[in-house]
Amino acid sequence: MVIGLAVTRDGTPIKSWVWPGNTSDISVIQEVKDDLVGWKLGRVISVFASNENKRYLQRAGGHYIMGKKLRSCKKEVKEALARSGRYQKIKDNLEIKEIIVGDGEAKKRYVLAYNPLEAKRQKEQREQIIKEIESQLKFLRQLSGKTHTKAMCNLGSHPTYGKYIRQLKDGRLKLNRMKVREEEKFDGKYLITTSDNTLSDENVALGYKQLIDPHDAFASPTENEN
Repeated sequence: MVIGLAVTRDGTPIKSWVWPGNTSDISVIQEVKDDLVGWKLGRVISVFASNENKRYLQRAGGHYIMGKKLRSCKKEVKEALARSGRYQKIKDNLEIKEIIVGDGEAKKRYVLAYNPLEAKRQKEQREQIIKEIESQLKFLRQLSGKTHTKAMCNLGSHPTYGKYIRQLKDGRLKLNRMKVREEEKFDGKYLITTSDNTLSDENVALGYKQLIDPHDAFASPTENEN
């Protein structure tokens, strides 16, 4: 199921859409824009996490807020994440800082958002995964022959465990602690960009937060205060 929300600047939902789960984002953008035509809105900004949507909106002349992949190999993303600077706290669970990468026409503005609660959750999840991997590696050492080979292949190709495991030259599997340290750098972080430079860093971050945490849009005032 694909859910679309139209919300005000402060996050109040004013309209929603529901589409089948296999619906592409691009196919619904025009539908949403058409539905909002008669609303006399001062400005509509789309929030998403897809370059394909970005290209479509740019052709249509629309503004966007877009999340960037933290693990991207792109130079500007790596540079943005490496920049030092203090975060500004705007909510109990949201801190932000603006990052400018490049110069002149190549200059790009990013907002790096950090959620301490999400960082704690991700760290705890990873620690549990590491415990399970260490247990599986210990179990592997007790096996031999085809049973050992099959279990080793299953562990190395596991969708969750696999990225934290490396194979030594002698064929043995080992916990990849370098990968663990790399993943720690991303805990609770979101890198965001926008085509509308009149938006404040806070509005950019809060706009994207509504995309990754849609529950906030439906929460009661009491829930939002907790």
